[in-house]
Amino acid sequence: RREMESCLLILLPDEVLTLLTSSIEVRTLLALAATCHRLWAVCGDESTWKTHHRIRWRHSQPMLADKDGKCWGWRRDYSRRHLQDRRAMEGLRRLAATPPPGRSSDSISGSRAAAWAEVQEGQMEVYDAVLDAIRHRLEGAELAEAWKVLRALNQRAVLADWDKLQAKASEASAQVEEGALLLVRWYLQREALFDPDDAIPAVKSELDLLAQRLASRLSPSFHAREAVVVLARLLFEDEGFTGNEQNYYDPNNSLLDHVIASRTGIPISLSVLFAAVCARVGVQLDMIGMPGHFLLATKATPDEPRVFVDPFHGGQLLGIDQCEQIVTSYGIPWEDSMVAPVPVKEVWSRMVRNLLNCCTRVGDSVQARSLQTLLSRPSRQSRGVSPKDVEVLPYPATSLSPPGSSEGPIVPPLLQQMLQSLLQMQQNG
Repeated sequence: RREMESCLLILLPDEVLTLLTSSIEVRTLLALAATCHRLWAVCGDESTWKTHHRIRWRHSQPMLADKDGKCWGWRRDYSRRHLQDRRAMEGLRRLAATPPPGRSSDSISGSRAAAWAEVQEGQMEVYDAVLDAIRHRLEGAELAEAWKVLRALNQRAVLADWDKLQAKASEASAQVEEGALLLVRWYLQREALFDPDDAIPAVKSELDLLAQRLASRLSPSFHAREAVVVLARLLFEDEGFTGNEQNYYDPNNSLLDHVIASRTGIPISLSVLFAAVCARVGVQLDMIGMPGHFLLATKATPDEPRVFVDPFHGGQLLGIDQCEQIVTSYGIPWEDSMVAPVPVKEVWSRMVRNLLNCCTRVGDSVQARSLQTLLSRPSRQSRGVSPKDVEVLPYPATSLSPPGSSEGPIVPPLLQQMLQSLLQMQQNG
């Protein structure tokens, strides 16, 4: 039958053959290519392999040259990626076949650690292979391990983007919501991991819509004070955003996608949301990380004094005296430096520390270990570690619980002390 098909195919023009070979399975493509010289030539066309490459691997970029810059093309890269996928799936099967460590232990056996490292070796290049296996083939222990691998691969991609963001944090183009958006992707769960690239654009779209509504309510020659007053009314009266005082330590309060969906958050996440919307209409606000609370402030101008905004309490406008009262209510002596603008890099680190605090309170050592890798990034950069050298994430010894879940192993005493020391460096925001 295949010989008959090839006899019919060779009668077609090259343009039609190229179109057909781009739409059939690779296994069939290779079988047809072996039947005659003309089909071999057509099936070897780079445009055919480019199409198959893009269909199979949607979540990563091709590598069309070796480390020395020598070009090798779509077909060769397809072969390289195919073999890499096979190695990753073999590692996944070994993970599922190796008995997991006990619930009370953070240790992982040597063979299991090797399999865990191997399956992550391809980073995002093997993401689609694991995703396809989850959708169509795996079950039982292999499926459970595949979910862990998929999340680890996603988080390694976030780590790479986090490093790039840290490097440009001092630039004027750095936007305060960028780090918060990476945390949204870091926490993606289950089905959201099918299309991880959709998470950040979805939140940005919501911010854009809020900014459009804000712009429609501003006067033609508005100033910063008008923008914050109008936005406070839009967010906290019309849209119903509020500070989540009843469930303050829910991790979702720190994640912008959940903040937008639930209309609740903590001071720092609501401040990031507020500042991001204001920036979209041309008003840049300072982030103010006071001890025990997080605020925003307009920039002082000859025409307008500086005004502080408290998004956690409905966007109240505060003066410097009221800021001092907040700090001294915690028994902390007031210093004018406490209302100095906080760099965006510190805003992002503070958000991570808030999430670490949430992990500590519910005993989720799995999330705590992974979040530690985000806080360790600046020190890696200072030691000259390349952003490309993304380390293997720790193996999640238990099933990954969604944000807000109280399930998870108890944090070991040493880790507990380490987290508490980190948290003491910065009060909750």
